Amino acid sequence: MVVNNGLRFVVRRFSLSEKHSTLTAYNLSVAFKLTMARFINTSVIPIVVNYTYEEYFNAGGLIPDVFYLILAISFVDPIMYWIDIPFILRKLKRKLAIRSGENCTLT
Repeated sequence: MVVNNGLRFVVRRFSLSEKHSTLTAYNLSVAFKLTMARFINTSVIPIVVNYTYEEYFNAGGLIPDVFYLILAISFVDPIMYWIDIPFILRKLKRKLAIRSGENCTLT
């Protein structure tokens, strides 16, 4: 989950350096790169890691790994987008600045 969120940041930074002529071209570039990176991270990596393990259905095998990965992607990612931690931190910082009143160093 952390890697997938980190991929969003890295892919956007790399796409900014490509000098796209339009915002649509930039967004298409980000979407394609992010799709490929997430596919590799969530599909190819578990298969490579479990390549030599012969019992796919037992604990630690490919099937439980993929099951928990899909479960996490289905529930944790949407919850993290819904919570939006950076927005909560900015809102908290604003509230603290308003409470400090005249002692505020931000203005």
